[in-house]
Amino acid sequence: EDLKAIDREIEIHVWGGATRLAQAMEADGLTVRREGRVMRIAHMGEDTTTRILRCAAKTGAQVRRMHEYEASLEDLFLVIMENLGYEIKTSEDLLASPALARKVDAPAHMGGGG
Repeated sequence: EDLKAIDREIEIHVWGGATRLAQAMEADGLTVRREGRVMRIAHMGEDTTTRILRCAAKTGAQVRRMHEYEASLEDLFLVIMENLGYEIKTSEDLLASPALARKVDAPAHMGGGG
């Protein structure tokens, strides 16, 4: 059930014009998450890949790779933690505040707050 909470996405690797492509896709109504030249676009219907390629053609960006993104165990973990009300966003957040990451709900005899 938690896997269903993770939206289907298409991952593309872009060479040249990544910013223009991201802007064009957002203007076309697509939801884009970007990390450098790698973008994940929410799957919004059967024409999503066509829309991505149309935007790439308009902007002159090269799509070097395109595939259906499969959620990782980290993605699933983040969804579960979010559903439980924890503020963890990524593994980088965990490493950024190690003192907070060690505070867990556990009985006092196990080193927790009780």
